[in-house]
Amino acid sequence: GALIGLVLASVWKVVTLRTQPLTQAEITPPPIPSSFRSTVANQTLDATLSCAPGSHLERSRALVGCFDAQGTKNGPVLTFHSNGKVQRYAVWQSGKRNGMSWEIDEAGRPTLYEEYASDKRDGLYLLFDAKGRVATEAHYKRGELDGVRREWRDGQLTTWQRFENGAGVETKRL
Repeated sequence: GALIGLVLASVWKVVTLRTQPLTQAEITPPPIPSSFRSTVANQTLDATLSCAPGSHLERSRALVGCFDAQGTKNGPVLTFHSNGKVQRYAVWQSGKRNGMSWEIDEAGRPTLYEEYASDKRDGLYLLFDAKGRVATEAHYKRGELDGVRREWRDGQLTTWQRFENGAGVETKRL
């Protein structure tokens, strides 16, 4: 009996409800990363991108990006909406997402920001609402939630969670 309980306790993590109040920093949504304005928002089909050695710049009606000799994405790649505004910006290395990735609506507002390493989420993840405000913030490590995940509705924090290696360990609903 005690051995089974010990095994179960080591396999299952218990999610606890957080009882202490959240700080102002924990309640406040993060700012939009500066890379949105400096790297993504004002790009056009005439964009000049820095390609990695051995890669070249390709352009089409709705895409500008870096590709290697085999046609594999290798460097920054931009796709565009029919109105000419950026739809997606991602950094690739040998056909795998590796770096920041943005999705943008036709009005030019961010809808999604993700950081990748070897084609897995690794770092900051931001999902934006229709007004361009952060609706969800999460942190990933090697494709799994790891750290704090927060959700807002109409600018008000509704959920605060903490994860370790993909498992939820602490939650506070507001």
